[in-house]
Amino acid sequence: MSSPAQFNDNSRRGVSGSLAALVLALLPLGAWGHGPLHERIAALTAEVAAKPDDVTLRYQLAEICFQHGDWDASLKNLERVEQLAPGQFPTDL
Repeated sequence: MSSPAQFNDNSRRGVSGSLAALVLALLPLGAWGHGPLHERIAALTAEVAAKPDDVTLRYQLAEICFQHGDWDASLKNLERVEQLAPGQFPTDL
């Protein structure tokens, strides 16, 4: 029969092992929290670099930056959209 001390040690190992497994299982969820946005921002940034006067691409980049919470990048792109195509896109945010 196990002593109370052995039971507590084994219980702690079981709980800490379960906790570690849970953390490792949930880790990818946190890592992918903004994954699709980051990928889309990178793709649009590359497209805008290749076509800097494409207002549609720049507007899409502004929208995705806004969704990501990057207000400065969003406003910068919206300002450029308004310079390139005044009044053609809703830039008054």
